[in-house]
Amino acid sequence: MTDKEKDNYIIYLREELDHAKTMIEHLKEACDSAYERVRETEDRIRKITDRANLKLNLIKDNVKVMANNVMTILEK
Repeated sequence: MTDKEKDNYIIYLREELDHAKTMIEHLKEACDSAYERVRETEDRIRKITDRANLKLNLIKDNVKVMANNVMTILEK
């Protein structure tokens, strides 16, 4: 290989390295973004589940009270 060919090859490899570093950085940003979206979605699911459970418990309590009232009325 001539010195000029070596220099050109070195330049080529440096450009490829820079390109690879850029691609790695983009991939890292995409992974970070995806992780953040997953975390936010999990938080939303937890909040929705908590609200649904609170409403379900309220319904269960109301049904128990109504059942007790009916039983009290039937016992009279």
